[in-house]
Amino acid sequence: MACHNRHLERQANKAHRQEMRHERKEDRLHAKAMNAALHGNIGRAAALEAKANHQSNLATQAHHRGHALEHAAHPHHFGPGHHHHYRPGCPPPLGSVTVTTTYPAAPNVNYPTGTAMPPPAGAVPPPTGYPGTAPAYPGAAPAYPGAAPAYPPQQYPTQQYPNPYGQPPPYGPPR
Repeated sequence: MACHNRHLERQANKAHRQEMRHERKEDRLHAKAMNAALHGNIGRAAALEAKANHQSNLATQAHHRGHALEHAAHPHHFGPGHHHHYRPGCPPPLGSVTVTTTYPAAPNVNYPTGTAMPPPAGAVPPPTGYPGTAPAYPGAAPAYPGAAPAYPPQQYPTQQYPNPYGQPPPYGPPR
């Protein structure tokens, strides 16, 4: 039983050839665009650069297609750190290494949580740099004058006006 897919290998090789061809076309179009620009033909240079950009995109697509096909053609040839079940007739690669993953130990949870430890008895809190109250100067006016109304209080009418539409209908179901 084969360990790889020959059809996918051919497709991967074809994608690689296409990638190389598109890169050659891209380089040739860049050279033609440069020549056109040096001769003053800016419109042709811009058109050739657009074609070169398209060839670059095609080369990138072919590269990714070939890469994916190579991995599909060899399903158990990944890097280290993967665990695979090999099919019958496909022995594991020679020199394969078993990789074990170790995780760091859990953090130490024996430290106190919650509020900070109270200060020792008789300790003086550190100075904050701000005085408790502003120093009073003799004869100085208070910092903020007493609250005075800015406007006279508003007088609202206390008279009730009659409803021109009569009494409102009673709420609830009719009786």
